[in-house]
Amino acid sequence: MKISLKNITKYYDKKVLDDISIEIDGYSSVAIIGLSGCGKSTLLRLISGIEYPLEGEIKINDWEVTKENEKEYQSHLGFVFQKHNLFPHLTLKENITIILEKIKGQSKDEANERSEELLEMLHLCDEMDKKPANVSGGQAQRASIARALSTKPSLLILDEPTASLDPILTHEVLMEIKHLKSLGKDFIFVTHELAFVRNFADYVVFIDEGKIEEHGEVSILDNPSTDRLKAFMKNVSYE
Repeated sequence: MKISLKNITKYYDKKVLDDISIEIDGYSSVAIIGLSGCGKSTLLRLISGIEYPLEGEIKINDWEVTKENEKEYQSHLGFVFQKHNLFPHLTLKENITIILEKIKGQSKDEANERSEELLEMLHLCDEMDKKPANVSGGQAQRASIARALSTKPSLLILDEPTASLDPILTHEVLMEIKHLKSLGKDFIFVTHELAFVRNFADYVVFIDEGKIEEHGEVSILDNPSTDRLKAFMKNVSYE
């Protein structure tokens, strides 16, 4: 996977990302970490093409992320957000088939076959005909992952996929994500689960106050070279 960020700046009511630049090539799982409010989720939305920077250029796998090619670029992505974001009035299976029928133009039979295949892979066979309110948080989040995979994306983007889950459900979801990596998918993700970063990421980007303070292979978590990452690791480990 290739990631190229050049002079990325983003404002809301204040500057959230401050002239960020980085080049990453050859890694399949990139983690973005940092304290709450540092800008990591904003950066993920910019990489996803959900929002756009005030200044700067973003390229992912040779795709320039712009409004002009937004739909085509996003057709190669799968998204999993902090909350499962499923349609509440549809069953888990229907949440997938509607995407395949409406966006991919598949027949009902094709969509049903694909959705059942994914739900089986994510151990949701018994829940596929239930609505999101009638399954656990971990099951709903796994269904969200299944929906993200339904369009056969080359890249999965995860924004705190376990943020609202208890430890047991968190483990359940993270194990499924690790399984997907074994299938050859690329990932860019934000998480507060440092154990997951250590076990899953190939490359880590540490953001502090809207700037990239340190980045490198996952081993930087054990041997930080900057005072800010050292402080972050100490505080997180203490918690």
